[in-house]
Amino acid sequence: TRGATSMDDFGGSHYTFSTIGPSTGPLIFYVDDDDGTVASDGTPYNEDWENNFNAFGWTYNRWDVSLMGVPTLADMEQAKMVIWVVNEGYPQLIPEDMNVLESYLTTSPDPKLYMIGQDIGWDLASGDASSSTTAASLLWYETWLHAQFNQDDADGGGGDGTIDVIGQATDPISGAYIAGEALDLTVYGATRFWPDDITNNGG
Repeated sequence: TRGATSMDDFGGSHYTFSTIGPSTGPLIFYVDDDDGTVASDGTPYNEDWENNFNAFGWTYNRWDVSLMGVPTLADMEQAKMVIWVVNEGYPQLIPEDMNVLESYLTTSPDPKLYMIGQDIGWDLASGDASSSTTAASLLWYETWLHAQFNQDDADGGGGDGTIDVIGQATDPISGAYIAGEALDLTVYGATRFWPDDITNNGG
Protein backbone atom coordinates (compact mmCIF):
# COMPACT_ATOMS: atom_id res chain seq x y z
CA THR A 1 0.00 0.00 0.00
CA ARG A 2 1.36 3.40 -0.94
CA GLY A 3 2.43 5.33 2.14
CA ALA A 4 3.09 2.28 4.27
CA THR A 5 6.43 1.96 6.06
CA SER A 6 8.07 -1.40 6.63
CA MET A 7 11.35 -2.95 7.73
CA ASP A 8 13.52 -5.70 6.30
CA ASP A 9 16.38 -7.30 8.22
CA PHE A 10 18.26 -7.95 4.94
CA GLY A 11 20.27 -10.75 6.52
CA GLY A 12 20.89 -8.79 9.70
CA SER A 13 21.50 -5.41 8.05
CA HIS A 14 18.24 -3.76 9.01
CA TYR A 15 16.83 -0.91 6.96
CA THR A 16 13.52 0.92 6.63
CA PHE A 17 11.69 1.70 3.43
CA SER A 18 8.45 3.42 2.49
CA THR A 19 6.15 2.39 -0.36
CA ILE A 20 5.52 5.84 -1.80
CA GLY A 21 5.54 7.28 -5.30
CA PRO A 22 7.49 10.31 -6.57
CA SER A 23 4.56 12.71 -6.14
CA THR A 24 4.54 12.09 -2.39
CA GLY A 25 7.91 10.39 -2.03
CA PRO A 26 11.06 11.54 -0.28
CA LEU A 27 12.97 14.58 -1.44
CA ILE A 28 16.25 12.68 -1.73
CA PHE A 29 17.33 9.24 -2.89
CA TYR A 30 20.69 8.98 -1.13
CA VAL A 31 23.03 6.43 -2.71
CA ASP A 32 25.68 5.40 -0.17
CA ASP A 33 28.35 4.06 -2.51
CA ASP A 34 31.50 4.56 -0.41
CA ASP A 35 32.32 0.85 0.07
CA GLY A 36 32.15 1.25 3.83
CA THR A 37 34.99 3.77 4.09
CA VAL A 38 34.96 5.91 7.22
CA ALA A 39 36.22 9.30 8.37
CA SER A 40 39.52 9.66 10.22
CA ASP A 41 37.72 9.40 13.56
CA GLY A 42 36.06 6.15 12.52
CA THR A 43 32.63 7.67 11.89
CA PRO A 44 30.81 6.27 8.85
CA TYR A 45 30.40 9.02 6.27
CA ASN A 46 26.68 8.30 5.92
CA GLU A 47 26.10 9.53 9.48
CA ASP A 48 27.18 13.06 8.47
CA TRP A 49 24.87 13.03 5.47
CA GLU A 50 21.90 11.69 7.41
CA ASN A 51 22.46 14.13 10.29
CA ASN A 52 22.36 17.01 7.82
CA PHE A 53 19.26 15.69 6.05
CA ASN A 54 17.50 15.37 9.39
CA ALA A 55 18.66 18.80 10.59
CA PHE A 56 17.07 20.44 7.55
CA GLY A 57 13.98 18.26 7.68
CA TRP A 58 14.71 16.75 4.26
CA THR A 59 13.06 13.40 3.69
CA TYR A 60 15.26 10.72 2.17
CA ASN A 61 15.74 7.05 1.48
CA ARG A 62 19.25 5.67 1.91
CA TRP A 63 20.44 2.98 -0.50
CA ASP A 64 23.60 1.17 0.67
CA VAL A 65 25.22 -0.22 -2.46
CA SER A 66 27.51 -2.54 -0.49
CA LEU A 67 24.44 -4.33 0.88
CA MET A 68 21.82 -3.90 -1.82
CA GLY A 69 23.75 -3.64 -5.07
CA VAL A 70 23.42 -0.96 -7.72
CA PRO A 71 19.99 0.74 -7.62
CA THR A 72 17.65 0.49 -10.58
CA LEU A 73 16.19 3.40 -12.48
CA ALA A 74 12.86 2.77 -10.73
CA ASP A 75 14.58 2.96 -7.34
CA MET A 76 16.16 6.30 -8.21
CA GLU A 77 12.93 7.77 -9.56
CA GLN A 78 11.12 7.31 -6.26
CA ALA A 79 12.52 10.67 -5.06
CA LYS A 80 12.72 14.19 -6.43
CA MET A 81 16.51 14.16 -6.61
CA VAL A 82 19.45 11.76 -6.34
CA ILE A 83 22.54 12.34 -4.21
CA TRP A 84 25.20 9.76 -5.13
CA VAL A 85 28.15 9.69 -2.71
CA VAL A 86 31.29 7.64 -3.38
CA ASN A 87 33.67 9.41 -0.96
CA GLU A 88 36.84 7.30 -0.90
CA GLY A 89 35.45 4.06 -2.27
CA TYR A 90 37.37 2.64 -5.24
CA PRO A 91 36.68 2.23 -8.03
CA GLN A 92 34.73 5.47 -7.74
CA LEU A 93 32.12 4.22 -10.21
CA ILE A 94 31.74 0.83 -11.89
CA PRO A 95 30.16 0.28 -15.33
CA GLU A 96 26.81 -0.69 -13.77
CA ASP A 97 26.76 2.61 -11.83
CA MET A 98 27.46 4.57 -14.98
CA ASN A 99 24.80 2.71 -16.94
CA VAL A 100 22.00 3.42 -14.47
CA LEU A 101 23.10 7.03 -14.03
CA GLU A 102 23.06 7.52 -17.79
CA SER A 103 19.55 6.04 -17.92
CA TYR A 104 18.42 8.36 -15.14
CA LEU A 105 19.82 11.44 -16.88
CA THR A 106 18.36 10.53 -20.27
CA THR A 107 14.96 8.99 -19.50
CA SER A 108 13.73 10.55 -16.25
CA PRO A 109 11.31 13.42 -16.90
CA ASP A 110 13.07 15.80 -14.49
CA PRO A 111 16.45 14.36 -13.41
CA LYS A 112 18.32 16.08 -10.59
CA LEU A 113 21.68 14.58 -9.69
CA TYR A 114 24.33 15.65 -7.19
CA MET A 115 27.46 13.47 -7.15
CA ILE A 116 30.46 13.77 -4.87
CA GLY A 117 33.62 11.77 -4.31
CA GLN A 118 37.30 12.06 -3.54
CA ASP A 119 38.70 11.19 -6.97
CA ILE A 120 35.94 10.80 -9.54
CA GLY A 121 37.84 12.65 -12.25
CA TRP A 122 41.18 11.02 -11.52
CA ASP A 123 39.73 7.51 -11.32
CA LEU A 124 37.53 7.72 -14.42
CA ALA A 125 39.48 10.06 -16.68
CA SER A 126 43.16 10.53 -15.74
CA GLY A 127 44.60 7.50 -17.49
CA ASP A 128 46.91 6.98 -14.51
CA ALA A 129 48.17 3.40 -14.27
CA SER A 130 46.71 2.97 -10.77
CA SER A 131 43.31 4.45 -11.70
CA SER A 132 40.28 2.64 -13.12
CA THR A 133 40.28 4.70 -16.33
CA THR A 134 39.09 3.04 -19.53
CA ALA A 135 38.12 4.56 -22.85
CA ALA A 136 34.49 4.02 -21.86
CA SER A 137 34.85 5.67 -18.44
CA LEU A 138 36.65 8.68 -19.94
CA LEU A 139 33.89 9.17 -22.51
CA TRP A 140 31.20 8.76 -19.84
CA TYR A 141 32.88 11.26 -17.52
CA GLU A 142 33.20 13.93 -20.21
CA THR A 143 29.72 13.29 -21.65
CA TRP A 144 27.59 12.91 -18.54
CA LEU A 145 29.49 14.87 -15.89
CA HIS A 146 30.34 17.58 -18.45
CA ALA A 147 33.91 17.88 -17.25
CA GLN A 148 37.46 17.63 -18.52
CA PHE A 149 40.05 16.23 -16.13
CA ASN A 150 43.21 18.38 -16.04
CA GLN A 151 45.34 17.14 -13.16
CA ASP A 152 45.22 15.44 -9.77
CA ASP A 153 46.74 18.21 -7.71
CA ALA A 154 44.64 21.37 -7.78
CA ASP A 155 46.16 22.81 -4.59
CA GLY A 156 49.70 21.42 -4.70
CA GLY A 157 48.96 18.22 -2.80
CA GLY A 158 48.94 19.71 0.69
CA GLY A 159 45.21 19.45 1.15
CA ASP A 160 44.99 22.87 2.80
CA GLY A 161 45.80 25.27 -0.02
CA THR A 162 43.52 27.67 -1.86
CA ILE A 163 41.25 26.08 -4.42
CA ASP A 164 39.71 28.41 -6.99
CA VAL A 165 36.40 28.08 -8.78
CA ILE A 166 36.66 29.79 -12.16
CA GLY A 167 33.50 30.86 -13.96
CA GLN A 168 32.68 30.86 -17.66
CA ALA A 169 32.26 34.27 -19.28
CA THR A 170 29.12 33.24 -21.16
CA ASP A 171 27.38 31.73 -18.14
CA PRO A 172 24.75 33.99 -16.51
CA ILE A 173 25.57 32.65 -13.03
CA SER A 174 29.34 32.08 -13.02
CA GLY A 175 30.34 34.76 -15.54
CA ALA A 176 31.18 37.20 -12.75
CA TYR A 177 33.90 34.87 -11.47
CA ILE A 178 36.04 34.37 -14.57
CA ALA A 179 39.05 35.67 -12.62
CA GLY A 180 38.52 32.93 -10.03
CA GLU A 181 36.80 32.78 -6.68
CA ALA A 182 38.55 31.10 -3.75
CA LEU A 183 36.72 28.07 -2.38
CA ASP A 184 37.43 27.88 1.34
CA LEU A 185 34.75 25.67 2.82
CA THR A 186 34.92 22.94 5.44
CA VAL A 187 32.90 20.46 3.44
CA TYR A 188 33.82 17.06 2.10
CA GLY A 189 36.06 17.52 -0.91
CA ALA A 190 37.05 21.16 -0.40
CA THR A 191 39.88 20.46 2.02
CA ARG A 192 40.86 16.93 1.02
CA PHE A 193 44.26 15.87 -0.27
CA TRP A 194 44.80 15.75 -4.04
CA PRO A 195 41.63 17.57 -5.16
CA ASP A 196 40.89 17.13 -8.86
CA ASP A 197 41.59 20.04 -11.18
CA ILE A 198 38.82 19.98 -13.77
CA THR A 199 37.24 22.21 -16.40
CA ASN A 200 33.49 22.48 -16.76
CA ASN A 201 32.54 21.56 -20.33
CA GLY A 202 29.11 23.14 -19.97
CA GLY A 203 25.72 21.63 -19.25
